[in-house]
Amino acid sequence: MRKQNLIPLLLILLPLVFWGCGSPEKAEPFTQLTCEVQVAELIRYLSNYNKDTIFNVALLKTKQFQNENKKDLIKYFGKAFEEIDSNAKLSVIFNTMDIKEHITFSSTNAEVLQSIDYKVSEEIENMLDVISKRIKNFGIEDARIKKGKVNCRFYIEVPGAIADNEELIRFLRKPGSLEFWETYENSEVYPYLLQANEKIKELKSLAIKIESIDVNAEDSLGEKIITNEENSLLAEMDADTTSGIDNLEDFQKQYPLFAVLNPSADQTGQLLPGPAVGLAHIKDTAQVDKYLKQAQVEGIFPKDLSFRWTANAVDSEGNYFRLIALRITKENGLAPLEGSSITKAHFDIESYFSNPEILFTLNSEGAKIWQRMTKENIGKSIAIVFDGYVLSYPNVINEIPNGRSSITGIESIEEAKSLANIINSGNMHVHFQITEIKQI
Repeated sequence: MRKQNLIPLLLILLPLVFWGCGSPEKAEPFTQLTCEVQVAELIRYLSNYNKDTIFNVALLKTKQFQNENKKDLIKYFGKAFEEIDSNAKLSVIFNTMDIKEHITFSSTNAEVLQSIDYKVSEEIENMLDVISKRIKNFGIEDARIKKGKVNCRFYIEVPGAIADNEELIRFLRKPGSLEFWETYENSEVYPYLLQANEKIKELKSLAIKIESIDVNAEDSLGEKIITNEENSLLAEMDADTTSGIDNLEDFQKQYPLFAVLNPSADQTGQLLPGPAVGLAHIKDTAQVDKYLKQAQVEGIFPKDLSFRWTANAVDSEGNYFRLIALRITKENGLAPLEGSSITKAHFDIESYFSNPEILFTLNSEGAKIWQRMTKENIGKSIAIVFDGYVLSYPNVINEIPNGRSSITGIESIEEAKSLANIINSGNMHVHFQITEIKQI
């Protein structure tokens, strides 16, 4: 009787057993990003961007080596450096704020390389921490970051298919470098632009390197004082040429720089106040950069002068951008105040329907720097630069002593929210590259 009673029970259970052993549920996809840090660029940062020729050639070789072999990059850099000059000392190059506590001028190259290796690892750890914060601030809690077998490579894994993570991937690609710079006045820079135009014209006409320059003519341009009567751009151009300009071709020959960079002046030719020194069409910005970076032209400008383009166009079609003159005030050439000094940043909800604005608070050291910058630049502009482009260059009305201020000139609400997110996540001194994206 007992066996007979078991048969119906087995008939009921067997389908349940086989149903439970069926094919497993399909696993949720996730996106894997293969990321790589350019170690040569990180070493360059630790040197405060030292311009020593031997050092930079060794870095170039290291960068080329990394493309083929990811291992022992610090060791390779040291070997390349000594192969160029066996007597060269790394301790002279790396006596910088970021690394000098680990070395002295008497440190051997091997000891300096050990310190570099330690600092590179430290910077990469900081980078991974920043990336982790960015992803969490983006709203993803269960992401994974894994180190590769070599120090310069790591992997980011986030749930969801690639199509679901496109916005996050774009967000992670942003270097996220926020800087605050003092600026030059347009009237201070214009005489140098005139001299630059003359040299460019000479280079184009001779088609050779400038070896013999009319020093007297150059000095007379350099010493020229701009007055209200002389400030007219047309008057300057007429004075600098012996023949009239009948057409565009003649103008381009006489003023090759100003043919692609329209000086910042009003309709009467009077120079406009502020740090904007010119306006260029987007198709001409690369040519302007090429002109200004030529060795013979670059030497005309003061060493503490640097140029940056605005992030946003001045016209609704998005064609024209301003060139802003920044003033370098630190010996290492870096910005006096960086985004890493900001302790908290948030999007101002009250600016939602007007101009997007980010309110921020600085730490004690950053507040001191900000107070000095605003105190010394009353009536002048301070440029806010993000990822190498000028977001805005507000005029300083008064000294700001409490370390609280705002960032304006942001193009959209989404960009303002994204920028606040990046600031809160921390600062990466050197960005990473995403070399592969695949769905697992």
